[in-house]
Amino acid sequence: MNEGKSRSVKTLSGGQAFQVSLSLALALAESVQSSTKASKNFFFIDEGFGTQDNASINIVFETLLELRRENRIVGIISHVEELKERIPISLSIERDEEHGSQIFIN
Repeated sequence: MNEGKSRSVKTLSGGQAFQVSLSLALALAESVQSSTKASKNFFFIDEGFGTQDNASINIVFETLLELRRENRIVGIISHVEELKERIPISLSIERDEEHGSQIFIN
């Protein structure tokens, strides 16, 4: 992506750093699953989408959908409305002063 030239990670934007981190997390999850012969492969992503432009969000989200098609479980913690609208199954936690936190499945 850099015309075959090395590039310091210090020069990456916030969005690029998130994509690199996601790639490393995917590789690590694959390695752990392979070495343990686990039947399920899952991990959580906490935020990171706020640093992405729309095109990058689409690429990342399509990657995550492909993982779902491969029977992998991906949990996403996000406050980005566009992303939340595209997630097929979600949990929402709302604070209720009277009853404590309430969990809703959408």
